[in-house]
Amino acid sequence: MSDRRQLSSPERLALIAFGMIAAQLIFRGWATAGSWFYSDDFIFIGTAARGAADLDWMFEPHNIHLMPFGLWLSTLVGNVGTFSWLLATVEILLLQALASLACWWMLRTLFGDRKGVLVALAFYLVSPLSFPSIMWWSASLNQLPHQIALFGAVAAHVMYLRTRHPSSAVLAGLFMLLGYASYTKTLLLPVLLVSLTVVYFATGRLLPRLRTALVRFWHAWVVYGVLTIGYLVIYLTTVPRSEFPGWRSIRDTFDLSIVKSFAPGVLGGPWDWVSLGQPGGVGPRLFVGTPLMLIAFSWVAIALLCAYQFLKVRRAWLPLLVLVPYLLLNAYLVSAGRSEAFGVGPAALELRYLADLAGVVALCIALATMPIVGAAVRPEPRDPQLLTVSLPTRALKVGAAAIVVGSLFSSVAYALPWHDSEKMPQQAYVDTARAALDKAGNTEIADTTVPDSVLWAAAFPANLTSRILAPLDERFTVVKAGNDLKLIGPDGALSAAAVLGEARTEPGPDKGCGFAVTEDPRTISIVPVIDFSFWLSINYLAGADGTATIRAGKTTVEAPIERGPHTLLLQTSGAYDSVTITPASGVSLCVDKMNVGPLTAVGAE
Repeated sequence: MSDRRQLSSPERLALIAFGMIAAQLIFRGWATAGSWFYSDDFIFIGTAARGAADLDWMFEPHNIHLMPFGLWLSTLVGNVGTFSWLLATVEILLLQALASLACWWMLRTLFGDRKGVLVALAFYLVSPLSFPSIMWWSASLNQLPHQIALFGAVAAHVMYLRTRHPSSAVLAGLFMLLGYASYTKTLLLPVLLVSLTVVYFATGRLLPRLRTALVRFWHAWVVYGVLTIGYLVIYLTTVPRSEFPGWRSIRDTFDLSIVKSFAPGVLGGPWDWVSLGQPGGVGPRLFVGTPLMLIAFSWVAIALLCAYQFLKVRRAWLPLLVLVPYLLLNAYLVSAGRSEAFGVGPAALELRYLADLAGVVALCIALATMPIVGAAVRPEPRDPQLLTVSLPTRALKVGAAAIVVGSLFSSVAYALPWHDSEKMPQQAYVDTARAALDKAGNTEIADTTVPDSVLWAAAFPANLTSRILAPLDERFTVVKAGNDLKLIGPDGALSAAAVLGEARTEPGPDKGCGFAVTEDPRTISIVPVIDFSFWLSINYLAGADGTATIRAGKTTVEAPIERGPHTLLLQTSGAYDSVTITPASGVSLCVDKMNVGPLTAVGAE
């Protein structure tokens, strides 16, 4: 028998990397599988289920994001026609797998087959900085393609820097295009590429260095410049402009985002999470709550590790020229895009806005410890040594293990609320509505808003039942006028709909009939209604089936009339102080009372 071929060193390193990525996917698969659709997810699913996810919609801004690729990804789940969290989980994990493989490819492309690549890769794979983005499907549609784009663009750009072959610059541009189609923070990617070029592929003083980088690698700057300018033109002409953040907002965002969130996140934090309040009082999202003592410890530990490396290795401080501009600009974008709209705390302390920094820090760890293959500038051991003391191997292993354990602890603590039905009532709401509609068969319902715990009111009209439950639309028909209508209640149950409160009409003058409506139109005075979208309820008794035209404010509706006692409900708009009822031929009815207001569920079936 012939001896088995021994694996080469690169092959062993690749197998170890793939094993590490597989372990990450297993852990994050557990976390993601226990979550469910949340908030903006319903907007995407509902749009696809209604058949409205066309090309125009994909290029509409969502909040401040222009994300056609992410919205297209959402249709792959939304077009299934059911609330398939399994499919969403598979999509998230596939994107995460591609991002992790792209990170490995980037590190291997820059530094070759070195064991140090595995250390940097391990940081990205376990870092809590990127963990929150996988728990929320709509966030993952931004974040993960952006991370793929970042890693791919860096790798392709360095390939170009080595060869100056335009095809590599074009490849980097394609990755950049993916980023721009996914996430606004791709605007930071050209800054990262310029920093790498100037710091590691040019020499001399600053101005000659900049001139060399600009002239020698002009193919790349043309490609990246065209893409970036084109994106900015589209973005600025498409996305509504927001006010520039004030100095205090920028200062506070930098403080919370960099000082309180970033440093603990690098070492496996934040270790402690807090809830800053959710729409409707319910929600799984958590924010950085690191105690002040641990924040101070994080910065001291990072400073000592950096100082140790700087004293042992020449040029080990250069990665700071790559990291610091990216970190500062990242904080500014958070301030400009989120702090003004949602408040500094909820924006700066939400770790998912730092997700891409997990990859950037991994890159900088590698830059501080290994040379880029083909670079003009590289780290080298100091001779003579400025620090003769070396860290014991055991201490390094214990420190690395502590970071891994802390990272897993932080990640599990973040994931658990997403597995909690009390924090995530959306699935129970949808399941209850599905069961009730299945039991009732196709039924007419009024189109009301869902509770804030499913989708907050600021998202109107996306929070209407017809949109949230669009994947179930074969089970119900939404109407704006009907008799004895039902609605989906706050708990998802099918309930009778009513307008509660005191009647807006005086007792009618027709004895035993209230307001008699026979052949001619009849106008009935009511307590004045302001100009708003309200529901009008009309209690009546009819002698035969037919129709009647109802006019109230800006609304004119031909509504169905059914024989016997019923309550007609119709949605109105505009201000009015009277209602005119015109019966069809052969229809007569007695109107008892009318009321105006929001619909309320008055009893589950």
